[in-house]
Amino acid sequence: MDEDTARSILSAALQEYRGTPYQGLAGIVGQLDVREVRAPDGTRYQLEFQVLWDGKTGGAVRVLGAIDDGGLRAFRPLTLDFIRNPDGSYSG
Repeated sequence: MDEDTARSILSAALQEYRGTPYQGLAGIVGQLDVREVRAPDGTRYQLEFQVLWDGKTGGAVRVLGAIDDGGLRAFRPLTLDFIRNPDGSYSG
């Protein structure tokens, strides 16, 4: 897996979640979003996104994104995340 390409794809997809208000993210806690994308070189990547409480229910939410190419990296995917606080600010 080309890590630079994978990181770029994952980062771009994670921006969708960064644009979602806190209330929207809190409303999808626990849901799994799985997508498949194709890189410009033809490599297929699977992306998974999950929104979780980062500590206590009703507090900050952590948005975790993972990407792999279906090979060995499927056992240890590349991940990126951020935390959105109830006041709308970000951590990470």
